[in-house]
Amino acid sequence: MNKQNGVGILGIVFIIAFIGVVAGGVGYLAGQGEDVGTDDTDGWPDSQGEVKNFEDCVAAGNPVMESYPRQCNHDGEHFVEVIVGDTMTDPDTEKPIIESFEDCVLAGNPVIKTYPAKCIYDGVSYTQQISDKDVTKCTNPGTHDCTKQYEPVCGMVNVQCITTPCPPLPETFGNGCEACSNQLVESYTKGACEE
Repeated sequence: MNKQNGVGILGIVFIIAFIGVVAGGVGYLAGQGEDVGTDDTDGWPDSQGEVKNFEDCVAAGNPVMESYPRQCNHDGEHFVEVIVGDTMTDPDTEKPIIESFEDCVLAGNPVIKTYPAKCIYDGVSYTQQISDKDVTKCTNPGTHDCTKQYEPVCGMVNVQCITTPCPPLPETFGNGCEACSNQLVESYTKGACEE
């Protein structure tokens, strides 16, 4: 009799464990399905997968630069978070009023990575204003003994073009000394170049 009760209890324990595993597996698989709701505000890019603005860029899983306003890059395009209240809007057209490079960027328009940077809105190009006090000139370009501290700067590297003059190209260097060690760099500004 004791032997039968021992087998019976062991059997019941086995059945309960089996039911628990099956229920857990069903619950796990049920959680793996897609949301089939009709709400289109799920935070993902539109159905074609296009990234058209900052929110789409973030939803596509791209890293966000924690600046103000926040910025996001996707496939070579640069998107800036639109901060409500920072951009003035024309009451008649409900379009943002863009009067400067900063307004253009705040409105979430693409930035062209030139030096100085440009922002395009409604067919008009707005150029980033850089004051002379922000620019450090390399007084003795060439090889220098530099320390390795990381204080990034954006150096303007002169490019030799064959047919027409070329504007300098921005390149990020670890610090000002490293930038001026490159003989093609005439000046730099503090901070990494815009990506």
